[in-house]
Amino acid sequence: MNRSGSTFLTQHLSRSENILVCLEAEVLVSEFLEAPGRKFCFTDRIGYLKHLWTTDYKLKEWAKANSNPDWEKLKAASDNLEAFCLLLAAYRDYVKPGATHVLFKAERLIYLFGKIARAAHTGMVFHPLVMIRDVRAIYESQIRTPMLPGNELMTKDPVKTSLDWNRFVRESSKLANRGSVWIIFFESFIRDQQIILHKLEERLGIDGSWEENGQGDVYERLCVEMKKIHRSIKGKADFQRIDQWKNLLKQEEIDVIESLSGRWLKQLGYKLTGWGKKNIRQKRTLTLKQMAYHLRRWNDKIIFHMGCSGK
Repeated sequence: MNRSGSTFLTQHLSRSENILVCLEAEVLVSEFLEAPGRKFCFTDRIGYLKHLWTTDYKLKEWAKANSNPDWEKLKAASDNLEAFCLLLAAYRDYVKPGATHVLFKAERLIYLFGKIARAAHTGMVFHPLVMIRDVRAIYESQIRTPMLPGNELMTKDPVKTSLDWNRFVRESSKLANRGSVWIIFFESFIRDQQIILHKLEERLGIDGSWEENGQGDVYERLCVEMKKIHRSIKGKADFQRIDQWKNLLKQEEIDVIESLSGRWLKQLGYKLTGWGKKNIRQKRTLTLKQMAYHLRRWNDKIIFHMGCSGK
C-alpha cells in the first residue's frame, strides 16, 4: 500500500548488483497484468505504448534511462504477460545489464498474482513479496503526503485507509498461508534490516551480493517531486518512524482505525491502544461509511469488467 515503506525496502534491495528495481509504473499493470493471458497484438498496441512511454507521469521516468527502447522485441510476445516481461528485460539490459532479478512493485499486484501464475510460461520464475506496515502508521503518513502529480493529499479518511488495509492484509495472509508470497513487515525490516536482506538473499538464490555500505540507486532515479516525498529512504533506518503515529494522530482517528482494523492488527501482533471505545453515534457513522466504501468498490468492479469486455 502507499506509504507502507516498500520504497525504502526497494532502495536497499537495489544495493545488490543482481537486482534491478524498476521505478513504479501503475499504467503497466493496467496495460499488461490485469489480463496477463490475453493475446498481445503488436501492431494494435505499439503506437499507444510508445505514447505512454513519454507521457505517463511515472513511465516517462523510465524513458529518461532509455528514450527509444527496442520495441521490435515485443513482436515475439504471444500474450500480455510475455510482453510485460520482455519490456522489463529490455529496461534491465539498459539500466543494469548484470542483474539476474528484476523487481517490479505495485499495490494491485496482490490481487493479480493468481492470474499471473496461471498465465506464466515455462521458464518464467516469480518471487512475490509483500510489505505490511501498521495501518495507523500508514494513515499518519498518507495524510501528510501528496498524491502526485497533483498536490491533493493521499487521504483524509481513516475509514477508507483502514478498509483498504484490511483487504490488502486479508489477501496477503491468504496467499502467505498457501506459500505463494513472502510477507516482510516494515517494522521488522527497520529493526533487523541485514537479517531480512540475508533471508531474501537465500530465498532468491543470490550469494554475497549485498553492498554493506551501498546506498542503492532507486532514489537517484526518481523525479524531483518523488524525491521530496521519499527523502527518508536514503541513509540508515530511522526507528522513530515505527511509532511516531502515536504522537501525530488524533485519538479519534486512532479509535476509528482500531475499530475497523483491530482484529487484523491483533492477529499480526500489533498492540491496540483502546479498541472499542466508541459511542453509539460513532458506531452508526462507521457502519454507514463502510457501506459506502463497499458500494464504491462494487461500482468500480462493474466498470472495470465492462471495460475489459470492451478491449
